[in-house]
Amino acid sequence: MKSVSFIATNRKIIRFDVVGRRVILFNDLWKEGIQIYPLDKKLVKSLIKSKDKAVSAQGLLIAEANLGKNLKEYKACETEDELIMMIKSDCKKKGLLEVK
Repeated sequence: MKSVSFIATNRKIIRFDVVGRRVILFNDLWKEGIQIYPLDKKLVKSLIKSKDKAVSAQGLLIAEANLGKNLKEYKACETEDELIMMIKSDCKKKGLLEVK
């Protein structure tokens, strides 16, 4: 298992754990973690339909992460290290600061 953490724009810490090919997100909303790769379609649909706006927004972000260029990048990664590098690159593009 490999992990990487970032400070989000709201000054809160988010963490990504990579276990094999699974990527799990941990943040204030998902203290137990939520799988973002590979996509769990049933889970994401239920998140998007949630009446809680924060949960619905997270569901949309997870669905978006599993489309187009992002999905191609995920599928191209063969090791946990490559997945960590993909996550770091994506988060830095979005203005997140890595926590060492």
